[in-house]
Amino acid sequence: MKQRGFTLLELILVLAIIAISITLVIPRLNNGEVARLQAKVRETAAALKYARRTALIFNQETNINISVNEKKSPDKKITKQVIFYPGGGSNGGEFHFYENEIEATLDVNPLTGKITIGFPDK
Repeated sequence: MKQRGFTLLELILVLAIIAISITLVIPRLNNGEVARLQAKVRETAAALKYARRTALIFNQETNINISVNEKKSPDKKITKQVIFYPGGGSNGGEFHFYENEIEATLDVNPLTGKITIGFPDK
């Protein structure tokens, strides 16, 4: 008997393979944006940690200005000053970093000066 066409099982198998490959490829498309965002946030965190260590080592206030883009208008920057005190504390602050629709946060604790980073889920 001569077969013409595909069986239902073959069609379902091909569709399953296509669905699996799509679920693996699509999340990786925005990795460049996530990597750029992570680099910006980590660079800012490093600068803040350096300013805090400087305040502790030299026993004097250390100021650092941080500029971040606004979410609604990426061309406009918001600049905030963070002050680290000789005891390790700071005036605190929360910063939001945006890369297209992806957001990450950086928080400076006012009591301890500790810096925490919140990255988006991959």
